[in-house]
Amino acid sequence: MAENRGIHLLLEDLFRAALEAGYRRLQAHKDVVNRLNVFPVPDGDTGTNMVLTIGAGLKESRGVSGGVGAVAQAFSRGLLMGARGNSGVIVSQLFRGFAQEVDGKSALTPLEWAEAVDAGVRAAYRAVMKPAEGTILTVSRKGAQAALGEARRGGDFLAVVEALLRAARETLARTPEMLEPLRQAGVVDAGGQGFVYFYEGFLEGLRGEGGSVALAADAAQDTSAGGRTALVEALDEVLPDDVHAWEGDPEELPYGFCTNFVVRLYDPVSFREDEFRRSLERFGDSIVVLRGDDLVRAHVHSET
Repeated sequence: MAENRGIHLLLEDLFRAALEAGYRRLQAHKDVVNRLNVFPVPDGDTGTNMVLTIGAGLKESRGVSGGVGAVAQAFSRGLLMGARGNSGVIVSQLFRGFAQEVDGKSALTPLEWAEAVDAGVRAAYRAVMKPAEGTILTVSRKGAQAALGEARRGGDFLAVVEALLRAARETLARTPEMLEPLRQAGVVDAGGQGFVYFYEGFLEGLRGEGGSVALAADAAQDTSAGGRTALVEALDEVLPDDVHAWEGDPEELPYGFCTNFVVRLYDPVSFREDEFRRSLERFGDSIVVLRGDDLVRAHVHSET
């Protein structure tokens, strides 16, 4: 299919196609992302959590009409309700900020889209109690900055998303320099890699290539290996054994449980997000608090 060059207005149908294509590409590579998962806890589920989270958002948004803003709001609510793990709740906040920025808009210009992506990054940083550089936060921030720069220069949608991807990939490659656990394991950040996969698919969707799911080289299945991708098999050869999902005694981890819960607010006006976030510190770390209109989703790595 021919490339959709010269896209200067993102309409609802194209936005849907791009989201779906991003999801499919990430889903095709979730095992790769799982294998990279060493920070903050080596539990090998980052890819799975991101796929489940985005899948929940898509399920909520299907059937919703009324323009890009309406679809983004439904997608964001689905993400909030379905967020799994540290990576999932951060992804949900990336799109929460995006949805707030585009609320009420039927279509987006490249600059409006880039500004919304940037708003999502800022929202994600606010949601994380102790943001760590070298994670999906850094990868998404650098990507958003590059997208904004390209959009301000007048680039069309493909050029803007391509700029985001270039910066995200470059930043992803440097994540081992930013986080010691990644350097020791010899891997890039799992959440950041998932972010890159999603936007590679998103770009495919804009180009009209969403059905391709992934590049042929790393999407091909090796049936002799039980359906595992060739890239996963290659990772098995080069990554150290301790990059696998945690299989030891949970007591050996400082916080062995990934706890997620949702609180419905009966008096949203009086809710104090900062106080609520601080109250979770006594239970563990990796705290992320996401605020919806009348819902709060919390994530914490805890002992019980």
